[in-house]
Amino acid sequence: MLADRARIAQVVTNLLDNAVAYTGPSGTVQVRVWQTSDEAGLSVQDSGPGIAPAAVPRVFDRFFRADTGRARAGGGSGLGLAICKELVEAHGGRIKAESQLGIGSTFAVLLPLHPPPGPG
Repeated sequence: MLADRARIAQVVTNLLDNAVAYTGPSGTVQVRVWQTSDEAGLSVQDSGPGIAPAAVPRVFDRFFRADTGRARAGGGSGLGLAICKELVEAHGGRIKAESQLGIGSTFAVLLPLHPPPGPG
């Protein structure tokens, strides 16, 4: 895979930091990695408070902060997930979120293993 390691590490670190910050000491955070013939994937799943269904489509918007009912330790600017999305898309990949209130959230990153064909 052709990628900027520092930028992909930034994405992974942000997803892990968010999961740990919102989950709390008695919760769990699971990381999964996989590979298909075309892409590499990583997901971060937490047992935090979850995100309301109406808010999930907006979690990657700049400055958007979903009301989880639980304060995040250390605050945050609401830019982390937006930057993650930009970095992943700059690598030709995609990022998605799934969440259920009271159960937790999963963020998944999918990156192509091979660069897309160039123009013409």
